[in-house]
Amino acid sequence: MAREFSDFGAAVCSGVPLSTLTSFHIGGPADYFIEPGSIDELARLVERCADLELPFCVIGAGSNLLVADAGLHAAVFRLSRMDRIERRGSRVLCEAGTPLQRLVWQAEQWGLSGLEPLAGIPGSVGGAIAMNAGGQTGCVAETIESVTTIDRTGAVRPRTPEDLAMGYRHSLLKPEIAIAATFELAEADASEIAERRRSVLEEKTLSQPLAAHSAGCVFKNPPGRSAGQLIDKAGLKGERVGPAVVSDQHANFIINQGGATARDVLRLIRRVRRRVRKHFGVDLELEIELWN
Repeated sequence: MAREFSDFGAAVCSGVPLSTLTSFHIGGPADYFIEPGSIDELARLVERCADLELPFCVIGAGSNLLVADAGLHAAVFRLSRMDRIERRGSRVLCEAGTPLQRLVWQAEQWGLSGLEPLAGIPGSVGGAIAMNAGGQTGCVAETIESVTTIDRTGAVRPRTPEDLAMGYRHSLLKPEIAIAATFELAEADASEIAERRRSVLEEKTLSQPLAAHSAGCVFKNPPGRSAGQLIDKAGLKGERVGPAVVSDQHANFIINQGGATARDVLRLIRRVRRRVRKHFGVDLELEIELWN
């Protein structure tokens, strides 16, 4: 461990390969990998990075992320040790490191409805907030009452969805970090909630390559259109650059079939964009995040 963080013990490691932390299984090492155990420790670590003029970023479950092959000369925070969930009536308070699917399951066990549209979406609660994760039947912003954030000086403050301008796969969370959120849900029969969740999950299982190494949907849907359908109609299913392949099951997924690099994926992304632009005059916008 670097002496700059020696007083934080096991919360800070160096040289961790980010390929082990992303669903793409792609990415080089980070200079520092940091897992704080509390808001107070997170605030102190953020302040330390500021004092060192060390850039940093936050990784959730790494499920919508493409990391450069060379890695990052930065600190990477993961809040996986901050995963408390608490019920207060029809509200659920949840720390940002909680896996999103654990939150969906726990709300169902409590007979609280509203999170079923998020079934099958990988990632952490914090990451879901940052990109306003969702699907055809709903998104995170529809149930969020408030978000607690920390800025790059270590100051903690409450935010509303309006403050964060949460829209389609978008929020103004950055450069702040979500550390917790309150969800306003509705009491309902647990068996009915479970049925709705299973229905959403079944549809995704049939239409998406959920078991493959990917980062989920690569591109946002253009207004009124489907990115996957445009890519399919452009004849790009099965298109590949090395082990990086456009999925035959859902054309908006790029699959790492084993050993793909970030460079392979980026070359394939550029090829897909060019072909869709040529055929349909549409410029596809990335949904995944690039770290380079």
